[in-house]
Amino acid sequence: EGLSFMELDNMLTSLRVYYNNEGNKPKKRRSALWSLLVVIIIAIVVTIGVVQGIGYYEKSGGSVQEHLNSASENWAKNIFTVTCHNIRDYTQDKHRRVDDTPYSERQGMLMQCEPIYNCYKSVTAGKAKPHVIYMSPQGKTLTQKRAKELSQLDSIFILCGHYEGVDSRVIDEIVDEEISVGDYVLTGGELPALVLVDCVVRMLDGTLSQADCYEDESHYNGLLEYPQYTRPEVWHDREVPKVLLSGNHAEIAKWRREEAVKATYLKRPELLERSPLTEKDLAIIHKLEEKEDKK
Repeated sequence: EGLSFMELDNMLTSLRVYYNNEGNKPKKRRSALWSLLVVIIIAIVVTIGVVQGIGYYEKSGGSVQEHLNSASENWAKNIFTVTCHNIRDYTQDKHRRVDDTPYSERQGMLMQCEPIYNCYKSVTAGKAKPHVIYMSPQGKTLTQKRAKELSQLDSIFILCGHYEGVDSRVIDEIVDEEISVGDYVLTGGELPALVLVDCVVRMLDGTLSQADCYEDESHYNGLLEYPQYTRPEVWHDREVPKVLLSGNHAEIAKWRREEAVKATYLKRPELLERSPLTEKDLAIIHKLEEKEDKK
């Protein structure tokens, strides 16, 4: 079901349960950092929704969830829906506990199999099996290419781990792939899930005004994007390249390609190793190499 902003805030707050030293009674505490995180997520939910705990994303053909900002065109067009599920709602523990200490004797808490599996079975009951993704630093790094492939799927089920992660047995049981947003570790998988949803949804037909809004961007074709400019034509004695003011579409397209190759060479040269380069692209790179050799 949909979440109001108040319900979302309460759910996020409930995830942070700390124990005092006087009898292990649960005590809620919201640090300044967590309060900031809540604000950030609420700001993001207006345009892309929130995947927290477990999220079920699917291309939409039904009605828009009324609680979401009606000005958000992505939702208003019925392009997709995101439903959030609190894993605590699927535990049989009387204290709504969903984690326990690892057998490996490592410090921290590990999310248990049963609540996650119960949630998965409930959410997918009577539906075609969704593609199940576990947000994990052990997964393959999310790329534009993979996001485009995921955008072709009808539904995606996203599992967010927390602290030490998830019992490996439920990963083996239900997860189709693990995805990482970079070689670093976060407290939980909620923010990486937001990144994944936004990256995938913006490539659904109708989300952006035209396909070239994302086809011309960094990484889509293996290269970084060319520099962009807007008015005024001159700012701090820096001028917009004359070719962009010429109206010559062929020359503009040529400039864009050359600048994309240059940007990739200078900023992310490793991307060129797997980019489909033309003879003209290689000639541009050769000139850049010669220029560097002369320095």
